[in-house]
Amino acid sequence: MTNIEVRDGRAALPESALPELAIVALAFLVGVVLSHPIPMLLLDQPPRFAGWFDQGQYLTSARALFHGDLSPGQHWYPMLYPLLLAPFAGLPPLVQTTLVDTACFLAAYWGFHEVARLVGLTGISSAVVFLLSTVAWPQIGSGWLMPWTTTPSAALIWLALAWTTRTLDRDHPQALSLRRAAALGVVLALIPLGRPGDVPVAALIGAIAAWGLIRHGRRWDALGAIIGAGLAVVALGLALHLAIHGPRPSLYMLLSAAYGTNLAWTGWKAYLLLVEPRPWYPEGYGLLRVLPWLPFGLAGLLLLLADARRRMLGLLLVLPAAAYTVVMLAYIDLLPSGVWAFGNVHYFKWLLPALALGMVHWLSYVRHRPAAAALAVTPLLLLGALRLDPVPVAADRPARLVVFDGVDDDGALVYFGHSSIEDAVGAQRNLLDVHLVPAPDQHRVLGEALRRDFAGNEVWQDVPRGVSWPVNPMEVATRPLHGPFPRRPVARYAPALGIGWPCWLPPYACPATLPQP
Repeated sequence: MTNIEVRDGRAALPESALPELAIVALAFLVGVVLSHPIPMLLLDQPPRFAGWFDQGQYLTSARALFHGDLSPGQHWYPMLYPLLLAPFAGLPPLVQTTLVDTACFLAAYWGFHEVARLVGLTGISSAVVFLLSTVAWPQIGSGWLMPWTTTPSAALIWLALAWTTRTLDRDHPQALSLRRAAALGVVLALIPLGRPGDVPVAALIGAIAAWGLIRHGRRWDALGAIIGAGLAVVALGLALHLAIHGPRPSLYMLLSAAYGTNLAWTGWKAYLLLVEPRPWYPEGYGLLRVLPWLPFGLAGLLLLLADARRRMLGLLLVLPAAAYTVVMLAYIDLLPSGVWAFGNVHYFKWLLPALALGMVHWLSYVRHRPAAAALAVTPLLLLGALRLDPVPVAADRPARLVVFDGVDDDGALVYFGHSSIEDAVGAQRNLLDVHLVPAPDQHRVLGEALRRDFAGNEVWQDVPRGVSWPVNPMEVATRPLHGPFPRRPVARYAPALGIGWPCWLPPYACPATLPQP
């Protein structure tokens, strides 16, 4: 990797990139305008998101910070996004979030632009690829246009990736100035302070940066600047946490820990989220149906690893992306029922531009080395052709899904309610261990296993005694459900591995309904 522009010890964004930044900013603002009705744009009405839980919490926290209120009841989520919003808390919510999100979007593009140059993508082409993998792609753009903590997180990750590439330039070991090294340390520390689940991303990027600095120039001074600046930011973040929550975890931390992860079922979650959630879940579709180019993008990133000149760039992109993907897939609360209905596709937004870069790289192989391009993508397409079809199982066999008759009540009370499913092993709590998902017609309720298979003798208990849940301000179930309880399942299903035409490709022919028991 020797094609990094070096100027006074640091890479500089040339003036020729300013039109690209203008195009990117304009595209983002057009997306904001198209996403809101005229009365909201005229500020006669608050934006829809002001009444949503997550976005409402960000705004509440920002207003409290603006007024110097550090009471814990005002601050639910990690503090980075509210800190960015706080200086604008006196403005209407739509203006407040648009200012911050536009700046984050531009910062993410700047980092992407710097990395993209290393795979031969420059000029307006860089902006086009970035926009197509962010705000311009249908069903994905809302993840950027809606305020989420992943917006500043994506900006920080792309800045960290861009600055880390300068540690990998063996021909210019001074490419990372001490000032930029300190900035890299700040960014790496802010990533987990904004989203604790991003710790593996920051750790891997930091490790690669340290490796490059030591191997290519023994830049102990730059490494010290990274560590020192990072520790200073961590200390400030810890001080703010102590000022708000004291020497204990916040309620958000406790709730996130209660959800936890299930690494053993990463492959299962990958199938549900990427390939096809139905008929295991009553609604939804996999990411691959919306983004069928993802396997080709991943193949392109893997081809970077096969290129000796770009191998470290490949590792810089692949390792954090792989670690992040595993964490997200293993996270209990990331479910097919929430990816589209609740906008949780935003969790993947920093990854998509990286995969778009991989797609560009794969296309370059198609032109010059078609056999290598085909060899790289074929195994991924075969993986995408695997199926996990539901098959009925007897009452004494392990089951991944149990089906109950529906209840004549609000579906949200079922989905978020304090119910449990007891089986031969013990009680499993809704939301944390299993998930009860009502079918759209309300005739059935699907009990989804999240941590382990059901062991037989399942009973659905509503508001069970002796079972506790952590504090969750999103709770909507404050009363028992209508209908007789307890209930026993009318059907049980286990997954059966098969292969066939990919569910995510036309004509989308995979069954969308459960087979008869």
